[in-house]
Amino acid sequence: MNDSKILNLQLDNISSYKEDNNNILLGDAGYDSNIIRDKLHRMRFGQLITPRNKRNCKNNIKLNALKLSQPSKEKLKHRIKVEHVFAHIKAYKRINI
Repeated sequence: MNDSKILNLQLDNISSYKEDNNNILLGDAGYDSNIIRDKLHRMRFGQLITPRNKRNCKNNIKLNALKLSQPSKEKLKHRIKVEHVFAHIKAYKRINI
């Protein structure tokens, strides 16, 4: 099961969150799907920041529209720190369990 399907199931189980446009969900390219973006928009969750999947697009105008803004790139840099912590935890079986 890929990341977007898991996130879709988890979004169905969220019981409490603050409906606010300042909420930010950081994810990798696996979270880039129209279903997730539409669901977050309907939930009034906030912003989803992911590197957009280019989907073999050759049109330069469309490719430029998919680029992240500089503030979004800065926020996405912090995500890798979290990924490294989880990878480090998974390396130790007792902690992981």
